[in-house]
Amino acid sequence: MNGYYTITKVSGGFGRKDEKNQVSLFFKTALKMTFNDFKQSLALSGPSSDCPILVKALWYDAKGQWDEAHDIAQSREGTRDYDRLHAYLHRKEGDQWNAGYWYRRARAEMPAYSLEQEWEELVKLWL
Repeated sequence: MNGYYTITKVSGGFGRKDEKNQVSLFFKTALKMTFNDFKQSLALSGPSSDCPILVKALWYDAKGQWDEAHDIAQSREGTRDYDRLHAYLHRKEGDQWNAGYWYRRARAEMPAYSLEQEWEELVKLWL
């Protein structure tokens, strides 16, 4: 080994990539996941362990796993952000009455814009 390596971003920090293109963890960081990182994680089979719990719920939602997302929303009912997630999920489900109830509990207005825009707004808020 000639000591040649490059630094590359890896899950949980930065890695050293050697001349054989092998990566080893170099140092951990406290860098926050970006929206683009999160969007790319949708290609994975599960949400990143670094993902905040509310964002994890939105990952499940994006993957069509509404029940898993709903379980997270219900896990802390009465907490404003969890109630906001609950509202979004019922709006997406098409249950406008129930969604309205949860928006009121979250002290939020039901958006007049698309579900996709609301999803993106919530991901960015909770990252």
